[in-house]
Amino acid sequence: LQRASILANQGKRAQALVVLDALVAAAPRFAAAQAQRGAVLAAEGRTAEAEGAFAAAVDASPGDLVSLRRLGQVLAEQGRHDEALPVFDRALAADVRSAATWTDRAVSLLQLGRASDALAACERSIGVDPKFAMARFWKAAAEERLGRPGEAVKSYQQFLAFASLLQGAQIRMAQQRIAALRTGPA
Repeated sequence: LQRASILANQGKRAQALVVLDALVAAAPRFAAAQAQRGAVLAAEGRTAEAEGAFAAAVDASPGDLVSLRRLGQVLAEQGRHDEALPVFDRALAADVRSAATWTDRAVSLLQLGRASDALAACERSIGVDPKFAMARFWKAAAEERLGRPGEAVKSYQQFLAFASLLQGAQIRMAQQRIAALRTGPA
C-alpha cells in the first residue's frame, strides 16, 4: 500500500493502479487499498470506477468517514446529488464534526434546488470550523439563490478572508459575484 501511495504521489498513477489492483484482487475487503484505488481513479477522471472502489471500501469499513465522503463526492461529480446526500448523511453520522462533509452536503442540496437546506448545512459547517473557507463560499451561493444579495456579499467577503491560494478559481468567482451583486440582479 505504501508503494502505491508513493507512486501516486509521484504522478505515476498507472503504476500505482497496477499495485492497487493486485492488492484488491488478493484481498477485496482491504478497505484502505480500495479507498486508495478510488482516489487514484478519481484523480484520473475515472469517476464511475472510483465510485465502485469507494463503495467497496465503505462495504469493508462502513464507518470510514474518508471513504464515505469520497463516495459522496464522486456521486455528486456525476450529477447524482440525490444519491450523494444519504452518503454524506452516513459520513456525518460517523463524525458530525466534519466541516468539509457538511459543506459537501450543502453543495448537493444546492444542486437539488434546496437553497434553504444548503444554507443550514453551511451554517453547521461554519459552526464546526469558523475558518473553513468553502463553507462561506457555498453559503454565499445559497444566499444568492434565496435572493439575499447583501448577505451573499458578506459571505463572499468572509470566504475571501479565509481562502488560500489553493482556491484560486473560487476566489476569482467570489470577486466577480461581489461586483455583480453590488451593481444589480444576477
